Amino acid sequence: MSKKAVIFDFDGTIMDTNDLILNSWQHTFNHYEGKKRGKEEIYSTFGETLDYSMKNLLPNVETNEAIEKYREYQIAHSEEEIKLFDGIVELLEELKSRGLVLSIVTSRLRNTTMKYLKSFNLLDYFDVIVTCDDTNVHKPKPEPALIALKQLDVKKEETIMVGDTRFDIGCANNAGIDSVLVNWGVAYRQENLPSEFIPKYVINKPMELLEVI
Repeated sequence: MSKKAVIFDFDGTIMDTNDLILNSWQHTFNHYEGKKRGKEEIYSTFGETLDYSMKNLLPNVETNEAIEKYREYQIAHSEEEIKLFDGIVELLEELKSRGLVLSIVTSRLRNTTMKYLKSFNLLDYFDVIVTCDDTNVHKPKPEPALIALKQLDVKKEETIMVGDTRFDIGCANNAGIDSVLVNWGVAYRQENLPSEFIPKYVINKPMELLEVI
């Protein structure tokens, strides 16, 4: 069956927010622990909701307080530390020209997702945007993707889902959607992962998605 829809993750897939997220965590760790932590520990949380990660990494700190400290850095540095991955705009243009409907499914809050999409003039490309504000069940569970399918009015067989973390791949696989891992991310590690987190396709550049379609 030919594909009619593409669901994209946001952080690490559309937008290069890797440095901003990494530095926000280091800012938070430095405040509460007086030192930074290893990058790999932080990368392993990419794709989780911030609330979940914060409770795991700083269990002895009041979660909302720690999140405010994290966001303090993000607000101050987002303009200088966020950029689009090369080739994303060209890919979105081509997908829309072919008549596909597009969605974002992200574990980020809606307000910052919308802010960054507007800042980079990307909002009009997407027909549906699902954020962590829209469900209490998050990736790798299938619910966020299923919400997008319903709103897009497409079948899972007509859809592909693109992301950079095991949570994105797990969400797609659990929803019965063809999964595509982007190789320009920093968070995905395949070693010893169960089949739930193994992608059907892997792409190295955005325009390679057209070959999958």
